[in-house]
Amino acid sequence: MNENNASHQQGFILVMILFFLFIMSLMALSLLNSCYLELRMSQNMAFATQQFQAAEAGLRLAEHRLTELSIFIPEIHAHFNYAGFQINAVLKRHKTHYCINQHLAYIYDVMVQAKQTIGGGLTLKTTYAVKTKIACLGELILSKTGRSSWRELSS
Repeated sequence: MNENNASHQQGFILVMILFFLFIMSLMALSLLNSCYLELRMSQNMAFATQQFQAAEAGLRLAEHRLTELSIFIPEIHAHFNYAGFQINAVLKRHKTHYCINQHLAYIYDVMVQAKQTIGGGLTLKTTYAVKTKIACLGELILSKTGRSSWRELSS
């Protein structure tokens, strides 16, 4: 009777070890899946940050072009590459002009899109006031030149 009882216990230990190994492999698989998910999230966050910085660089370049203008044309298009992103900038002048410190000023809407060949693009929009050297005696008065805060249009 002791021999029969001992053989049942050895079989039970084998089943318990197999069950324990199965549980451990499930835990390892869950850990690998979690690590892969975190890796993808960090890659997406890094890409979004790079895309935002590229769009911001496009805004700054568009603003620089506005301050260097000698002729204030109604619309300007600019295309360039920055850090692997294609940057498209569109600057549209408002029809109404304003006065800043008795000088003529124009308001431009600046839209910049940063995108790569794969994935969607990020578009930032802002307005920018540019003062000219032409004297103005108008009623529509602005207090300062420069950029208003940007806003994200799409992702």
